[in-house]
Amino acid sequence: MRTGDLSAGRLKAFNDARFGCFVHWGAYSVGGVEASWPVMLGPELQARFIEALHRLGMTEVEMPPVKVTLDEYERLPERFTAEKFDADEWADLFRSAGQKYAVLTTKHHDGFALFDTATTAYKSRNTPFGRDVVAEFAAACRSAKLGFGAYFSAPDFHDDGYRDRSQPLPSNFLGQPERPEWSGFLDRMETQVRELCSNYGELFSFWWDIGFGPQWPVERFHRIVRDLQPGCVINDRLGGLAAGLDPAIAADFLTPEQAVPSAIPRRSTFPGPADPTLLFSLIQRDDWSAAVDAVAPALQAHFKARRDPTVPPFEDLLPWEACMTFGGQWAWSLDLKTFKSGADIIRALVETASRGGNLLMNVGPRGDGSIQPEFASALRVVGDWLASHGEGIYGTTFGPVQGAEHVRSTASDRHIYLHLFPQAGSRLELAADLPVTGGEVLGSGAPATVARENGRTTIDLGRAPRHPVMTTVRLDRR
Repeated sequence: MRTGDLSAGRLKAFNDARFGCFVHWGAYSVGGVEASWPVMLGPELQARFIEALHRLGMTEVEMPPVKVTLDEYERLPERFTAEKFDADEWADLFRSAGQKYAVLTTKHHDGFALFDTATTAYKSRNTPFGRDVVAEFAAACRSAKLGFGAYFSAPDFHDDGYRDRSQPLPSNFLGQPERPEWSGFLDRMETQVRELCSNYGELFSFWWDIGFGPQWPVERFHRIVRDLQPGCVINDRLGGLAAGLDPAIAADFLTPEQAVPSAIPRRSTFPGPADPTLLFSLIQRDDWSAAVDAVAPALQAHFKARRDPTVPPFEDLLPWEACMTFGGQWAWSLDLKTFKSGADIIRALVETASRGGNLLMNVGPRGDGSIQPEFASALRVVGDWLASHGEGIYGTTFGPVQGAEHVRSTASDRHIYLHLFPQAGSRLELAADLPVTGGEVLGSGAPATVARENGRTTIDLGRAPRHPVMTTVRLDRR
């Protein structure tokens, strides 16, 4: 499987960016409930689903109990006024955070479209708000020089062709491709993909979700995106990393969720795509608990990689992007009280960049379109750090030091960057002969002294001031 030349075109732009913003916003935000999932699963399956995710290691995922019925949920657009929505304010915040692109949920699994599609009346244009959110946000991203990415759910439980809507939703939330109406649903889906790829300018990424399995014709839909948006990267969630796909339409990157791989993901050892939607089928079984435990190792491989401190050739990197939430769910919720701090995000960003990945940090705006202060202030903390340390993140890839305690590394053509956690001392002894001569501490300009002997490298920072969250040392390559 090949996804293209890492050093050119769309993949270079993707890898250079390193830090983006995920935005989960829709009519569900008015109700303060998680996007789609609570009504898709119902109370019993929801509890099983959360327990299963926790067993897979995604322990911070939360989903408060269902607050609305399906009928109430599908009527939330009647209350979608978004009186505080300002696309330029969003884009300015993300830019100030040092984020280089933003991915908006143009349509989640509930089928409510934030763009002016011709396929359905269930869209933001037909609400009291009455506007095309995607058009406004795409334009704001262009003005702020941010890449604009389109998240698009393959499932659409509001569409009559996706499922028999006379049946309870938890009984058929995975869709019913055996019904004759399925082909009409796929046609409407194609129209929506074409609209997104044709009407909103250049796309940075096309971000599929929950489209695994033979019922989703990956060749058909990936080819549309490739033809209409040749500079756009495509993620793996329509089965685009399956063996045997034409490389011209294969997915470009892997998407671990709420986790950072333990090692650099590699093409040469990639086990093939795991289907996380398998979990949804398992939790419907009477023996669901044992069934989840049986498949846990395979599903965990989708989110994690085996620990490996060795460093592959750059060409063996499998591009990847970790998506994470501020709290335990994607959409805004009044019930969530604990959030990631700016320091937490800085550490996550360094972890991802040091293994050659991107961090897509999620924001769930309130129903009125405003972004809560805890999110905004944390993002600005990250932006302040990147203002003086960003050269060790942007345009870099994984560095030569992997697996060292309290030290992460990134690299560019001219420099190696060591990112030091507070626990790291001022004198570092690394079990690697780094091809460097000396350097300085970013932010202060204080010198770093380098000594190389017997296959080891010692870095002495002396009395250089340290950043309280992450200190970055730039070392000059020989």
